[in-house]
Order: sequence, then C-alpha cells, then structure tokens
Amino acid sequence: MANINTLQGGRKVMANLNLEIARIQGRSLKGLILGAAIVRKDMEKTNPKTPVDYGNLKASFFTVTARGVKVGRTAGFKSEVASKMSSEHSSTLSEIQGMVKAKSTGGNVILMLGYSANYAMAVHELLDMNLQPRWRYGPGPGKKRWYRPRVGAGPKWFESSLKRNSAKVVQMIGANAKIKG
Repeated sequence: MANINTLQGGRKVMANLNLEIARIQGRSLKGLILGAAIVRKDMEKTNPKTPVDYGNLKASFFTVTARGVKVGRTAGFKSEVASKMSSEHSSTLSEIQGMVKAKSTGGNVILMLGYSANYAMAVHELLDMNLQPRWRYGPGPGKKRWYRPRVGAGPKWFESSLKRNSAKVVQMIGANAKIKG
C-alpha cells in the first residue's frame, strides 16, 4: 500500500510540476512577444530607422509564434506591386509558422520576427547608398538616397535595433518567465 500512495503522490507532484512548466513557457512566450515589440518600436524611433519608399518594407514586418501570427497578418502594401507583395507575405507567414511549430516541440518556446519583402535583406545590407536599386533619386545625376533621410533611415536598422535592445529583451523575457503563484 505504501508504494501505491507514493506513486499517487508522485503523479500529483508531476502534474503540478508540468502545470508550472507550462505556465513558465506561456510567460516566456509572452516575454518574447513583448521583447519583439520593443525591437519593432525602436526601429521606428531610433536611427537608423526602417527605410521607407512606399512603406511596403515596413508593412512586411512580422512576428510569428507556434500559436500564430502576432504581428503582420494583414500588411498594408501600396503601389503597383501591392497584390504581389500581399500574396508573398501570406505565403511567407504560412511557411514561417510551419517552421516555428515544427521547432516548438519538447518545451521549446520560439518566436521568429523579420520582414517578408523579398528585398528586405538587400536593403538591410546595402551600405553603399549609390548602389541602391529602384530607390528615389537624390541630388546629383544617378545618385540615389533613402526616402527617409531626414529622419534617419539607413542600412542595418534591424541589426542595430536588436543590438541596442538585447538587454531589454532579455529582461522582459525574465520578468515574464518567473513562476507566479
């Protein structure tokens, strides 16, 4: 009889432990989502900011978790490429969500954030302003510029924001991952 009582007690302890682990994972996900929001807001407030021509790059930003798309469900694309970008955005989000779900097994809490615009990486890494493809023309023949130069748009905006805010993001995850009674 003692073994059965111990086993029953063990099941209760394991059930409570699993419940607390699930709570921690839920809070960790909340912390990740709030951390992603810190980065996204910073990219619009601190230089270098997200480059803008029509606003399609900025509109293609997304945050995806295994539980769904948190940011970027309906992007407000503009210009003659709006329908194509919208279609690519939807398929990118579906693909990303599938990847996140596949990797969110065994207690892994995963969030992916980025841009669905097919040119996002090229613009992010474009350090020579004279080589920018299809951006508005600035002063001088053949010279091109960021459309948001006065407000500080430029290359490496995403990477810069992640670096600037890494401590805040870690703090946000930690604050939300504590076990609360």
